Amino acid sequence: MSPHSPSRRALLLSGAGTLSLSVLAGCISDLDDDSSPDDAESTAADDEGSSTPDESNDGDGGDKDGDDLESDDDDEATTETNDDPEYELEHYQHLATGDEADVSLLTDHDDLETWLADRMLEEDLESLLDDVNFSAETLVALEVDAPTPCYKLELDRLAIADDSDDESDGDKTLELEASVHETGDDMCSQVITTIGVLVRVSVASDRIAGLSAGIVDTDGSEYGMGTTSVSDDVTTDESGDEAGGANSTDN
Repeated sequence: MSPHSPSRRALLLSGAGTLSLSVLAGCISDLDDDSSPDDAESTAADDEGSSTPDESNDGDGGDKDGDDLESDDDDEATTETNDDPEYELEHYQHLATGDEADVSLLTDHDDLETWLADRMLEEDLESLLDDVNFSAETLVALEVDAPTPCYKLELDRLAIADDSDDESDGDKTLELEASVHETGDDMCSQVITTIGVLVRVSVASDRIAGLSAGIVDTDGSEYGMGTTSVSDDVTTDESGDEAGGANSTDN
């Protein structure tokens, strides 16, 4: 044996060391391979956990929708139901009477004839005496003073409010709103004129238990008028930019 050649014992020890390193490397590799499923399971669990808030939000969304439905039901319960009747309009003018605003509820031919005579409108609206059928129609006249004849009183709203829980006749309030508009005429005499609109509603007069009306004049002043019975006088109250008193109109 050469003096510089490794001994048999040295070769054996070297081989054993190499084998140990190989075995250790294999164990580490096995550990890495074994840990992959655990990581996948952990990731899946995390994914499931992260989906829980989404499901919770969905549940909250369902509750919110339910609240919205309840709110809609409440709105429907408080919504006023109107008959939306058919109607026709007749605009008119006459010399100012001194009443700033007025409303008249006409329920028969005697009322209409007297109303026309008081305003000297027999010729202008004479055809109404023959045409109106009060068993199926009701007439309401709204009027207000204007600084010149170059204005028109336009009907803005008409509705019938049911004042009872059933559908019985005679429990309905006729509601109207009107406002003054310029006609656009350039040349107009400076004469205070009463302008009005006669509303012919396709509802029998005996179905109307009350009247509520509002008028806005040229200055933006508002007049509220109403009665709880067709046999009562219609009272007029002014509110708006100017202070005003109360007027009454006999039917």
